[in-house]
Formats: sequence, structure tokens, C-alpha cells
Amino acid sequence: MSHRSRALTSDSILSLSFGLLVIANFLFFGSMYLLMATLPVYAAELGGQPAQVGLVIGMFAITAVLARPYVGQLVDRLGRKAIALIGAAIFFAAPPLYNLATTIPMLMAARMFHGMGIACFTTAATTWVADIVPASRRAQAIGLYGVSSLTAMALGPALGTAILGDTSFPFLFAVSAAAALGAFLAGALAPPGQSVHATGNAGHLGFWQAIRVRGIWVPTLATLTCATSYGTVLSFLPLYAMERKLPDFGGSLPFLGSGLDVAPAGGFFFIYALATVAVRLVAGRLFDRMGRRKAAIPVMLLVAFAFWLFPNLHSLSWLALIAMLYGAGFGSVQPVLNALVVDKAPLQARGAAVGIFGAGFDLGIAIGSFLGGVAAAAVGYAAMYALVGAVVLAGCLAFVYFLRG
Repeated sequence: MSHRSRALTSDSILSLSFGLLVIANFLFFGSMYLLMATLPVYAAELGGQPAQVGLVIGMFAITAVLARPYVGQLVDRLGRKAIALIGAAIFFAAPPLYNLATTIPMLMAARMFHGMGIACFTTAATTWVADIVPASRRAQAIGLYGVSSLTAMALGPALGTAILGDTSFPFLFAVSAAAALGAFLAGALAPPGQSVHATGNAGHLGFWQAIRVRGIWVPTLATLTCATSYGTVLSFLPLYAMERKLPDFGGSLPFLGSGLDVAPAGGFFFIYALATVAVRLVAGRLFDRMGRRKAAIPVMLLVAFAFWLFPNLHSLSWLALIAMLYGAGFGSVQPVLNALVVDKAPLQARGAAVGIFGAGFDLGIAIGSFLGGVAAAAVGYAAMYALVGAVVLAGCLAFVYFLRG
């Protein structure tokens, strides 16, 4: 019996494929998050101004936005595993290219190539997970699968800043590439299960057909507005923490050791990830039972509220509070909305639907990274974060209106 057949006749989400995909996802995002809190500093050292730093970080997402709709169709036609492995291979090859970048345009080019990797891997792997778990537990399964990337988020930025403090950027880039190689190997070992794809166009929805489905574009719009918040955190939190003169956590974070100094941004992502994991473990099954739409609304509102706390940031305890609220909100809304999109997509168009949803997420990051930099230059980081909270609130209201009833 195939992996998909077992999933359909059992309420369990556990399988060999699921376990290896969790490992691959952890290593893949570990490769990315090792660079998360350090790459803005690298761009600044190359002479980048705030808007340019935001554009460098955003180029990663911009490339993924442009690629995901096409990648999604390839996932439907060529299979989940092949495209996931291509993404991991790109993540292995990209970090060493940063060593060759001596100007901001060169760094942007390397980021664009890197962005192709996340478009391929996350679209294929998420669709793969959706295939092999029961529909009744899809939000929980996607959420638990995402715990591996959250664990990488908890450890990666802190370890990245620690590695950089003791070594150099070239060594850090080499560690990032090694993690991506591990992701490739784990994915290669994972049984493909019953991939739903075909060699022709029959049964597949094209990009413009799929995006007109209300159950696809409305959740995608909601995740886009939420992801603008993520883009501003990725791009500007290290710089905002420096502006507010926040100290390092100084080993006060659990599990990291008393002798390890953790930069504010690294500590933020660590706490954010812990909060998200806790909520997903406790409430993941509840999200499935109460319905995707009802579950999405309160967590989107929580994201908006967390960002309205940013202007009063003056201490590590306040930063930790924001991280906990943001983790409970943003860390929960993505799997819920992702499951909603998969629910509404025809089986043969799941890859395309996940690709569109992912493109919305990446576009939100790109908008937050670039326009956040423009806003920060005009009104400052504090006001910029408050404005982002308003954008998330607007997205929540649009979600309620367009999916009413």
C-alpha cells in the first residue's frame, strides 16, 4: 500500500517520509537562519544604506515570488521530490557566492539565486506533506512539520551571530552550505510516496485559473499582509535594536549556555520560535476542529497587536514580550491559511495552489523589506513598525469580508 493510501486510511500523520521531511526542513531552514541576523550586517559593511539593506534581504523573497507560480506547476507535473532536491542543491551552492560579493549589486545577484532555492524546496516539500497526511489533520500536520523550521529559527540566528563573533563571514557561509547539503541527503532518502503529477496539462490549473479561486486568493492576500511584518523583522530588527542600544542577552536564554552572548535579534527569533512551537503543539489539533477561517482571525489580530508594541521598545524584556506574542500569532496563522488553500485546491493543482500561497508570503516579505526601509528612512523604525501593524489589521478585515459566510 502506498504512503498516500495509508494516510487516507489512518488518522496518523507519522510516516518515514514525514520524518525525513521534517529533518530535511530543519537543515534547510537552518542553512537560511544561520545567515538571518548576520546578513544585514554584511550588507551594511559593503556600504549598504537602510533601503539598500532592505532590498538585499528582499531580493531573496522577490525571486521566490516570481518563481513560485511556475515552480508550483512543475511540482504538479514532475513530482514533489525532484523539485525539493533542486531547491536544496541551490541552497548548498548559494552561500559561497556571498564571499565573492564585493558590492551591493553583486550581493543582490547572489540573493536572487538563493531565492530560487526556497521557491523550489518549500513549495515541493509542503505539497509533499499535504499529500501524505489525512485531510482532517492537515493544519496540524503542516504546523508540526513547520516546527522543524521554527527550531532552526530558534537556534540559527543565535548560532550564526556566535559563529561570526568567533570566526568570519566565509566560515559562516561554509557552515550554511553544509546544512543545506544535509537537507539534500535527507530529502534524497525520503520515500516519495504517491506523487500526484502527470506529464501533460490535463487536470492541471494554470496560474491565472488557480489565482481566481476565492479559496486560494483570499488566504494568499491575508498571508501577504502578515508577511510584510516578517519582512521588516528580518531586515531591520538588528538595526532597530542597535538604535535602541539594547544589550546582548548575555546567556540568559535557556539551552544556549551561560557563557554565550546572544544578540537581540538572535534572542528575538529564539523566543519567537519557542512561542510558536508551544502554540502549535497545544492548539494545532484545535485549529483543525474549529475551522481554518475561525482560527485565522484571532492570530492575525495578535500579529497586529504585537507590532503596535514595537514603538515602546527599550528593554530586552519588552523585546521578549513582543517575540512571544508575535510567535503565537504569526507562527500560527501561516499553517492555518496554508491548510485552507490546500483544502480548496483540486488534487491535481495542489502544487500550483501552494506555489501561489508561497508567492504571496514571499511578496509580503519583499514589500516589508523594501517599503519598510523607505518608511524607516522617512519616519523612523518605531513608526514604521506601528504602520505595519495597521497593514496586518487591514489584511485581517479583508479576509473576514471576502470569506464571510
